[in-house]
Amino acid sequence: MPYVTDEELCGSIPTDFRDQLTDDGDSGQDQNTEQLIKDASDWVDGYLARFNPPIVDGVNGTEVTLACLRVHTVVRIKHVLLARKSGPEGYRNPDEDFRATKEFLTAVMKGAPLPGAFEPTPSETAAVTGSVTAGEIVFDDDSAVL
Repeated sequence: MPYVTDEELCGSIPTDFRDQLTDDGDSGQDQNTEQLIKDASDWVDGYLARFNPPIVDGVNGTEVTLACLRVHTVVRIKHVLLARKSGPEGYRNPDEDFRATKEFLTAVMKGAPLPGAFEPTPSETAAVTGSVTAGEIVFDDDSAVL
């Protein structure tokens, strides 16, 4: 599920600027904006594994969560568009917004809170019962080994 719409993207990145950056020039084809949005949303989801992405309002997040992810998705799209015109150097020299986005998402991936998101509850089947005696684990009849 994309975290930004084409309309919202136009509000963040002017259409004429975006069109200039999505035009390949030599191939005669434009980079599909829908694909850029999908790829950027998927990239963000890669950092959100513990929340069972995609984030959906009322399921595993709130409007606050989606607004936060919208900003970071737009930053990712901007970075991809600029890098297409600046060549590989664009990826080696990310702008300040992209660096901040990557740091934020890496922190979330490592356990920092995601504003408004619901932490998934641990599965009841993940419980293992038993006792430890002299360094050995002794499982009882109700034990489950995962």
